[in-house]
Amino acid sequence: MLELLDNMGSLKYFLAELWLVLWILVLLIQPLIPRWSSAKISNCLAVLALIGAAGLVLALPVQDSRPTLFFGMLALDGLSRFFKILFVFSTLVTVLMNLRGQEVTDHQKPEFYAILLGILLGMFLTAASMDLLMMYLSIELFSLGSYILAGFSKNENRSDEAAMKFLLYGSLSTGAMLFGMTYLYGMTGSTQLLDIREYLAASGTGQTVFFVAFLLIFVGIGYKISAVPFHFWAPDVYEGSPSVLVAFLSVASKAAGFAAFIRLFYTTLLANASEGIWTPFVDFDWRAFVALLAMATMTFGNLGAFRQENIKRLFAYSGIAHAGYILVGAIALTTAGVESILFYLLTYFFTNFAAFAVIVYLADRHSMETIEDYRDLGKRSPLLALALAFSLFSLIGVPPLAGFLGKWYLFAAAVQTLDPWCIAAVVVGLLNTVLSVYYYMRIIKAMYLDHLEAPPLLKPDSVLVGMAVVLSIPVVFMFFAAGSIYEWTRSLSYFLVS
Repeated sequence: MLELLDNMGSLKYFLAELWLVLWILVLLIQPLIPRWSSAKISNCLAVLALIGAAGLVLALPVQDSRPTLFFGMLALDGLSRFFKILFVFSTLVTVLMNLRGQEVTDHQKPEFYAILLGILLGMFLTAASMDLLMMYLSIELFSLGSYILAGFSKNENRSDEAAMKFLLYGSLSTGAMLFGMTYLYGMTGSTQLLDIREYLAASGTGQTVFFVAFLLIFVGIGYKISAVPFHFWAPDVYEGSPSVLVAFLSVASKAAGFAAFIRLFYTTLLANASEGIWTPFVDFDWRAFVALLAMATMTFGNLGAFRQENIKRLFAYSGIAHAGYILVGAIALTTAGVESILFYLLTYFFTNFAAFAVIVYLADRHSMETIEDYRDLGKRSPLLALALAFSLFSLIGVPPLAGFLGKWYLFAAAVQTLDPWCIAAVVVGLLNTVLSVYYYMRIIKAMYLDHLEAPPLLKPDSVLVGMAVVLSIPVVFMFFAAGSIYEWTRSLSYFLVS
């Protein structure tokens, strides 16, 4: 049963977003108050804002009636709740990583945190959008903040280059996406996703027109998830941006792209053929298109990482490859595929942030940004090396670590369909998993097998080392609670009309 709530009735479910707006204003005003102008207060305000937002998101009720807020503009369902939880904790980890960071100076922190909360607000709205214009505006909100923060290191030429490329590629991709949305509006006469779904279910549409609309919209979403061939921004942005922002983008931005993908394509373009199985409304087989894209993304990402010496560029190509793995779950066109995507994003959250806690510390405090700089890290900082090693093995997919579980559920969901395109994507995914061993093991080899004559010990930062260790714990032990965690993601995988 679908329930449309008016503006006043929607406000009690919109408290997390209103809370973020309040704290964005507080952070912008904070530097103007002399007693509040210190970096410590900025850190405290940002953490307080995110803890409050997390509490409000976790307190959101599970509604059987599945209401839409503001006359159908936003959804209140399990899918939006899952992504909001992922986004707010990704932002909280990013802020904690920046507490002792040096790339963002003390006087820049209020505006940095204000923009970061603005990005989080845009991601919240993206995950819940049930209208084409709302989705476009939400994506633009978090994109514009990302462009600004990419160029936040004002004394670093690479940061300026990263921000400019990010802006140019982003503007082109969102322009194409908006053009594709106008095609959908022209065909259906509505910007509401459910109205578009009803129109397509009743009449279908021409294959050529639909293909053009689908392709243009996917340009914008493919850019957000850094899928080939919309990935060109990622290596330069990862290398030139502040390390804490790279950590955030590697998880949250990718998750926001997949939230938009599921919300838009599954809500509007698919019908329930039977329990848990979806089928396109129109003749165009976009499963084949996305399968080819997934295979190309996995392969290019892994091959591109082979010759990288800079750690952040290597993780950029790694992120591209993992976007390809996640797309394998998307082409299953089953509820199991959606559940596997959510589970994979959860494992990726812990794995990638654990790795970046190490990368941020070494880049920020010791200017260690290349694989060669990581030589003998096992002796120089055993805890950091161990946390990074667990993360790298998890990214490969070595059992029983979290990354293995993520790939297992993704590939299993695809194989169960018995569709030739899904089977081909799984085979290519397994081959690419083998390819990824090479470049991840290069880092592990440098840490444990490439010795220095007199390796200087690194004085660990308690915050970043503690975060690396804490985030590594789920990476190692998630396997033993996999069933319960998967059930939790399954309970939040439902969305309107699913």
